[in-house]
Amino acid sequence: MKIKLAFAVLLALCLSLSVMPVLAEQAATRADLARYYDDVTSLQGRFTQQTHDESGRILEESSGEFWIERPDRFRWNYAEPWPQEIVSDGERLWVYDQDLDQVTVRSLADSLGRGPATLLGGTLGELEEAFELTFPEPGRVALQPREATLDYEHVLLRLEDGVPVELELEDGLGQITVLRLEALERDVEIDPGRFEFQPPEGADVIEAGGGRTL
Repeated sequence: MKIKLAFAVLLALCLSLSVMPVLAEQAATRADLARYYDDVTSLQGRFTQQTHDESGRILEESSGEFWIERPDRFRWNYAEPWPQEIVSDGERLWVYDQDLDQVTVRSLADSLGRGPATLLGGTLGELEEAFELTFPEPGRVALQPREATLDYEHVLLRLEDGVPVELELEDGLGQITVLRLEALERDVEIDPGRFEFQPPEGADVIEAGGGRTL
């Protein structure tokens, strides 16, 4: 009986010791995530984006530049294959499709968590409100939407040197979009005009949730 008890205690101790490094890694990744949202005032660089179906077939590739400044101000300029601008002034979100000469504008509060721009440009509180966070591997954060109304079913964020470098988003059709960030500069001064948007003259402007204006 004593041998069995000693073995059980030893096994429990071994299991607890094996779990401790995992918990430490999870805590370190969460701390890195919190530092990004709490301490990094701005981030800018280039990006590439690739979308493929569940079989791995590439459906779309794009690239461009981005600028993020807290709180909730950002601009993503897609250069190819179809020029597009996604701009937030902290209150409203503008999406301008140049090929269509069409602008969609909505409240930023109604858009948080719906795509890479709002995920990376928001706050940690907004992220935790929209997603349940887990830490499957060092430097990786898995985000599970709390509501089915969001555009993605699974999100995986990869951190490197305290900033996001990759974002993987899977939608309800099994399509996966991978966004990679490069040439990153953090805590730099960004021209405030980057986060302003004036619809081009003659563009079709659509107020999301409302009517259409010209």
